[in-house]
Amino acid sequence: MNLSKKSEECKKILRRYFPNYKSKEEIFADFAKSYLKKEDHLLDVGCGRGSKIDFTNYIKLAVGIDKIEENLRENYKVHTRIVGDIEKRIPFSDSTFDIVACEMVLEHLKNPLIFFKELSRVLKEKGVFILMTPNIVFGSLVN
Repeated sequence: MNLSKKSEECKKILRRYFPNYKSKEEIFADFAKSYLKKEDHLLDVGCGRGSKIDFTNYIKLAVGIDKIEENLRENYKVHTRIVGDIEKRIPFSDSTFDIVACEMVLEHLKNPLIFFKELSRVLKEKGVFILMTPNIVFGSLVN
């Protein structure tokens, strides 16, 4: 049994005993959806094959950026897909996005400080940054 099937089986068992159980991905999706407005422009950073959320159903423009082109091709949860390295200059003007979502990406970065500066630059002044990571204190941030 592959890891994905094991994970789904585990969730079924948890839901049997804990009907209100939500996975971290479901919690992230619910939290993110609470901030989405129809007129928003969102950047899904390191979007890969797609989030738990189909952003196209909730907002005006959802842009996904990832450095792996083949993953982007499978992502239909954003309107626009861009191949790019998020640890370098993100190819958008200052103050472009109302929301920046980052799901399970931060722990993979070699230089998160450049990443944070870039996100801050493309996020509007009153914008929202939504982050999910397995552990905020990880090696590359501390080094």
